[in-house]
Amino acid sequence: MLRRKSLSTTMTSSFSPSLLRDHPNPVINSAYKIHAEAKHVQVTSPSQVKAAAQALLPHLSTYSPLSWKTQPLHLLPSPSPCSTLQPSGPFPTLKLSPTDKEALDWIFFVSSLNFSFWSELPSGQRWGVEWCENGWEGVGGNRKRWEGYWGLLAVVNSALESSHPLTTPSFYSSPSNAALIRTLFAPTPPSTEKAPLLGERLALLQQNGSILCERFGGSWAGFLEGFVKESRGGALDLVKEIVSVFEGFRDEGVWEGEKVFFWKRAQILVAETWAAFHPPLTSPPTPHPIFPDGLGDLSMFPDYRVPQHLHTLSLLSYSPHLLSLLDSHTNFPHGSPIEMEIRAGSIVAIEEVRKALKEMRNGEDTESVVLDFLIWDLAKEKEAEVAKGGGEGEKVVECHRTRSIWY
Repeated sequence: MLRRKSLSTTMTSSFSPSLLRDHPNPVINSAYKIHAEAKHVQVTSPSQVKAAAQALLPHLSTYSPLSWKTQPLHLLPSPSPCSTLQPSGPFPTLKLSPTDKEALDWIFFVSSLNFSFWSELPSGQRWGVEWCENGWEGVGGNRKRWEGYWGLLAVVNSALESSHPLTTPSFYSSPSNAALIRTLFAPTPPSTEKAPLLGERLALLQQNGSILCERFGGSWAGFLEGFVKESRGGALDLVKEIVSVFEGFRDEGVWEGEKVFFWKRAQILVAETWAAFHPPLTSPPTPHPIFPDGLGDLSMFPDYRVPQHLHTLSLLSYSPHLLSLLDSHTNFPHGSPIEMEIRAGSIVAIEEVRKALKEMRNGEDTESVVLDFLIWDLAKEKEAEVAKGGGEGEKVVECHRTRSIWY
């Protein structure tokens, strides 16, 4: 792993990534615009981009979209992936098994609530819940406390194991079930912290579930089936459709009087759907049943953990002022200039690393989505290492703190 270089007392950068013009993804266009005018966050240098790409390259030999299915807490679709068929007419029909539909509802539920799990409290005291130590393969065996994002998955899985239909839109959209859902999110001792933004989470569930029930047959599968049947395009088109239909996925802001886009949870909803149904890696490649053109137009998912690790990789440099704010645990409001600079810098850094990797791999592209999944996992490994007193004395910059529903 690369070590973070010391920063000078002034914000300087020898690297000016060229602006992407007319990229199909407005998230990427927004990021480059913000980054070009940023005062506190910069991608460091072309040489450091290449060094970071070189450091990530070995991981890509063992890391792929299929890595999503190896996470023990993920609810998987049927072993034989769904298929798109063309029995008649110009557009395909998406065929999904009941198990596939359950997995899709699980993904939609989790993506709806995949935000704001950071805590000022140490492990053991922060919000966490108990569930099977070895995930779905260990049901009935030893149990452990899961915290943060993994705590969300533990809540969902524990509820399903107990026959509560938590991920069914008709269930979680009903106000009459709100009290039960609150109890499902209750922390397991010795936690002294409640699930953050629980009221906002319940409101989002009711809003999103109602839309699915009223317009899409009561499931995320119904939304996808309609999208495929009407042949509305690829992954980016699906993201745009999501943010158009669901206000709770509309992660946007204003920069210098101009609307900008981040769409973190909308893109991760599409990406996790893609990963869950990704076919085995073959040569030549087997087309994806839902996204035959891949996810090449999507960006990474700008949150708070990946930027922290991009700084550790020396891909992002922060101004002394920003470093002091991070050290003092300042809370950055969503949509504030520095918060947007951090998120935009993350997107630009990943896009630049992606370009470098493509050169190193003789033109073979790596989706920004895969790089995000990989770096998030590496960041969690680093977090665990530091928590255990490892890291050879290396100081990891604090992640930025923004309490919001967007990430």
